[in-house]
Parts: sequence; structure tokens; C-alpha cells
Amino acid sequence: VYDSDEFQRIEKTLDIIVKIRNALDNSFFMLFAQPIKGFIDEKPFYEILVRMIESENLLLPPGVFIPAAERYQLIQEIDKWVVKNTFEFIRNQQNVRDCKFSINLSGKSINQEMVGFILLESYDIKKSNILFEITETASVQNFSTSNQFITILTDAGFNFGLDDFGSGMSSFGYLKQMSVDYVKIDGAFVRGIVNDQLDCQIVKAICKILQKMDKKIIAEFVESEEIYEACKKIGVHYVQGYYIGKPLPLT
Repeated sequence: VYDSDEFQRIEKTLDIIVKIRNALDNSFFMLFAQPIKGFIDEKPFYEILVRMIESENLLLPPGVFIPAAERYQLIQEIDKWVVKNTFEFIRNQQNVRDCKFSINLSGKSINQEMVGFILLESYDIKKSNILFEITETASVQNFSTSNQFITILTDAGFNFGLDDFGSGMSSFGYLKQMSVDYVKIDGAFVRGIVNDQLDCQIVKAICKILQKMDKKIIAEFVESEEIYEACKKIGVHYVQGYYIGKPLPLT
């Protein structure tokens, strides 16, 4: 059945793919960093975020290009660019060598090629200061591969965390078998922790079990003082969100 909007959708998709390819070829990406505040550890801690440079005055957020990059097999090249440039930044800036950095990896980058790339690029980097984040959904969908990937890199000294925890259906069953150090609670629950009793009880239950499992807990979407204080009271170890600090260019 003919759909008059379909051609426009295809055009937009092809346009963003061309832009991604051009950005990869010309290094038209920019790293941002958002602070993560620790209640138990005051070492400076930042999550690395990526933007794509479309023009001198326009940066595209990841939601615009990451889905297309994942669908059309370009995401691993973006992940490699982020890893490589983050490590180079750490090496070149003496004042950040003792900071902790969190780097997101797509589920499509969880493979042996990426393991080799990370190990090769991480010379002269304090590996214990690097946390790689993968989403809970991606880790569960490719559990065997993800677990092997995580085990190799944690044995090398890196830390691992599960992002968007609580959004899947088999969270704790899989978590028992994975060598992850950090767990980031899905922001959809954290956002409602003050005004929604069900969200509050869910976060409390997740934290109680994770504490028993000796996992470090990060709460994202901490957007107000009330949410911040609630997370602190519940026993979350780290908080992240606009109340703590907005993403800024890494430099």
C-alpha cells in the first residue's frame, strides 16, 4: 500500500547515514562529559557522551544518529572513535589522570574485535578508572557473548556497569552471573522517586538487593534536590543528572 510519508522517511534515513559516514571520515564528533557525584567516593567521575558536528553552530544529540548507526552497522566505528579519543584525552591531560570515566558501548560492539581494540588503545591508561556501560537489554539479548566480553576486560582491570537497570524482565537472574561492578538504575524509576510511591518502592527494592550483591549503584535522572536527598537516604552510591551537572564539552 502506497504511503506518501515513506519516501520522506527513506530520504531522512539516507541523509543521516551520509552525515554519519562523513563524520567518521572527517572526525566530526565531539565528546561531552556529565559529572557523577559519589556519596561513598569523592573521586571526580564523569560519563562520556558524544555529539555529531553537523555545522559550525549545530551539534546533533545521540538520539538523532545513534539509532541509525546501530541499524546500518556504523555504531562500532562510533564506539571506537569515542574510546580512542577519550583515552587520548586522558593521556594528554595530566590533571584528569586520576578521574573516573564512564564510556557507553552499544550491544552491537560487544565482540572480540572491540576487545582487541580496547586493549590495544588502553596503553598508559589506569584501567581501574574506566567504566564501560552496556544496557541491560543488550547484555541479556547476547548474554553469553556479553559475559565473555565483560570477563576478559574486567580481568584486564576495567570496570563494567549495566545501564538502564530495571527495564528488562530477568534483571537479577542474569546479574548474578555477570562480572559487573556498577549498576545504573533506569531513570524512569528515579525520576518518580519523590512523587510516586511505587517508583520509590521499586528503587528501594533494587538497591537493597544490589547492596547484598556488593554492586555499586548509580541513579540517573537526578533532576532536583528532593530526588537527590531521596537517593542518598535510600543508599544509592552515586547520582547523576541535571541537579548534579549538565553535560559540557570534555575539553
